[in-house]
Amino acid sequence: QKYVKSTRVRAARNISGYGLPAGASREDRLAVEGVLKEAFWGLPAELQGTYYPLGELSSEQEDALQAGGFLFQKPGPMQLLGAAGAGRGWPDGRGIFHNDAKTVLCW
Repeated sequence: QKYVKSTRVRAARNISGYGLPAGASREDRLAVEGVLKEAFWGLPAELQGTYYPLGELSSEQEDALQAGGFLFQKPGPMQLLGAAGAGRGWPDGRGIFHNDAKTVLCW
């Protein structure tokens, strides 16, 4: 504990019936977003927070999320995710959730 300031755990998802991001249609991305928003709303009190759809961010929200280091960029064509097609239809069906304490984040 003395030396650990933060840690990161990366987990990928596969929700039955929906393609992974590189092969997902716009409709699939929006449906997955709906499943995730429902899951976020059902979290216990200490994990409650806010979901920010990327396409609906105000400039103030965007600035605050960037200042906190929470906002990610669209995958570029020279990056692995961009080359794999994960940036198609950006930013539809994409967002970021964090709990009120900003100790749990989901992209």
